Amino acid sequence: MTEPSHDADPQQLRTMSVIWLALMAGVAIYTIVTYVLVEVMDVRVQGDASAVSGMLTWAASAAALVLGAGLLVARRAEEQVDRSLPPQRRVARYFTTKLMGLAIEEGAGFLVITLSLIAADGIWAAAAGVATLGVMWISGPRREHVDRLLQG
Repeated sequence: MTEPSHDADPQQLRTMSVIWLALMAGVAIYTIVTYVLVEVMDVRVQGDASAVSGMLTWAASAAALVLGAGLLVARRAEEQVDRSLPPQRRVARYFTTKLMGLAIEEGAGFLVITLSLIAADGIWAAAAGVATLGVMWISGPRREHVDRLLQG
């Protein structure tokens, strides 16, 4: 009888990487579109944008906390996996936790970018987009994490 393989399916990591990059692409595209609409095309939302401008500082502070929380969740993904699970289940849990962290980070970025659009502030949108992409890059799935999970 042969020993079951503990190797990760390379397709799993590729799939997770594609999802990760797609999430990042969404943030990048939304940031660029918002910046172009506000700074290049001078599009303005009807109504009192000054009310939203005041909220941007608060929203950015809240988003920074959420980005930090998302980074923490994503960074601890490997530690949070139950080592008594079979190796493939450990990898699946790792990917699920990574996706949760990335979704939290994406949502925080979208919040500030959307408020930036309403407030007609392209600089805030660009800063939020760059910060979100940086944190999402740091939080992405890594081959060495998967390898450590498979070793037990």
